[in-house]
Amino acid sequence: MTGDTSYKIAEALIGAGFNNYSIASSLENAVKEAMASATKGDVVLFSPACSSFDSFKSYEHRGEVFKNIVNNIDVGR
Repeated sequence: MTGDTSYKIAEALIGAGFNNYSIASSLENAVKEAMASATKGDVVLFSPACSSFDSFKSYEHRGEVFKNIVNNIDVGR
């Protein structure tokens, strides 16, 4: 998770008994962490839970940044 609301979401997750999450300092770090945790056959899904105006101009900008990050990750091809 990233952004201003990540700690509020984390509190809700803990309250629901869920502890398998992490908070990243940026979208790029979150994607890299997810990719590092993934094993063959896993899917890394980008599913924003709320707006991200603290980090991006718009949802389109956020999507473009995500695509650029993914397209530039070396996955051992």
